[in-house]
Formats: sequence, C-alpha cells, structure tokens
Amino acid sequence: MAIPTIEDILDEVLRSEGGFVEDPADPGGATNRGISLRYARGVGLDNDGDGDTDRDDILRVTAEQVRDLYRADFWERPGINRLPGEIQPVMLDWAVTSGPPRPVMALQRLISMAQIGFELDDDGVIGPKTRRAAEHAQAEMGPYLNNAIVDERLDFYRRLVARRPAAARFLYGWLARAERFRKETRIAA
Repeated sequence: MAIPTIEDILDEVLRSEGGFVEDPADPGGATNRGISLRYARGVGLDNDGDGDTDRDDILRVTAEQVRDLYRADFWERPGINRLPGEIQPVMLDWAVTSGPPRPVMALQRLISMAQIGFELDDDGVIGPKTRRAAEHAQAEMGPYLNNAIVDERLDFYRRLVARRPAAARFLYGWLARAERFRKETRIAA
C-alpha cells in the first residue's frame, strides 16, 4: 500500500470536519471546518479585517485556508511530516482534533513502552531522537504502531468524557473517527 501524500491526508481529515458549529459543550468555542475560535485566537486569525478574532472570523474560514493552516500548524510545525509516512495520517488527524502535543506524547510513550531500545521523554516535541525512534518503531512494529496510536486516542477520548460528562454526546463520533485509521493486521499462523 502506498504512503499517502499530505494532500491525501488532508482530504481524509477534511472529510471528517463539518461546517460551522457553536456548541456550548465544545471547549474550543465556535468552530468551522475544524478551525476553532480558541485556535484562531492563538494564531491571530482575522478574516474580516476588524482587528480582532471572533465568531465572524470563524464563519469566514475557507476550505483552502483550512488546508494551509493544517499543513503549517499541525503537520509541518510540530514535525508530523518528519515521522514515518505510515503513521502520519493518524497523527495529523489526532493533532487536528486535540492539538499536536497530545498525539506526539502518546507516540513517545508507546515507543518507550514497546521496549525496542528507545526511552523517550513524553514532551510532545518531535526532535531527532523521537524521529529516529519512530522510524525504528515503524520498522519493528509495522501496522501495530499505527493501531497502538488509535488505541491511545480511543483511551484519551474515554478519559476526557469521564472528566467532562457534558462531552459524552460527542464520544461516539470521536471513537468512530479514530477507528477509521485502524489498519488491518495479519498474525502468522
């Protein structure tokens, strides 16, 4: 199976992101195409040119703008583009929904627990050591690395709902979205 390009990955991520939503239970605030008001304020997004970042700016988010923001802030800046191509889709999608540090810390913990010769700090930063460790883990674990990331993501959502019961109505959608990244595995008989 071919390694997906960033455009393929973005297409998959954007299929999961809807239009404008303003749900009081969503800690990100008003959201459009996956761009939350909280994130937009953090990057100073001012689509209407009025000098502030508010709901009106979220309403004006375009599909091309989203692709550019995802590519820059969720794929390149955190270094997901430097990870093995096989895990880039699951890592980018999780980064979009929860911020880049969360999936990176999960990957670092998984690699350390796998006992494949790397002990990583789960600092959420993809530096040279994490990149090398991820390459080694991918070579050793194959699709099981990707699926372990999916499992960590599922656990994260369950813990989140346990802490914030108001978010329970989102749980099924979050779990279904994460499961779409699970890869088929074959165990030799």
